[in-house]
Amino acid sequence: MPRPKVNIDEAQVEEMAAIGCTVAEIAGIVGCSPRTVERRAAAPVARGRARLNISLRRRQVEMAMAGNASMLIWLGKQLLGQRDK
Repeated sequence: MPRPKVNIDEAQVEEMAAIGCTVAEIAGIVGCSPRTVERRAAAPVARGRARLNISLRRRQVEMAMAGNASMLIWLGKQLLGQRDK
């Protein structure tokens, strides 16, 4: 007899990925294996990770535009290809 199929709440998975939870952490909360999350919830995990990246990038740019010199230098190197000589 096969195991019962675990119901994965995609919205919950996406929210957890958006705050930086690992696949193993998500699996522990959802009640399945990390492999099951990778197989059956790859899209929500990817959307959550993308939201996290956008939020972090937005905050970095805000800090740089507010005059944070370190952030200005770092973003210049990362986004504009600038480098120290």
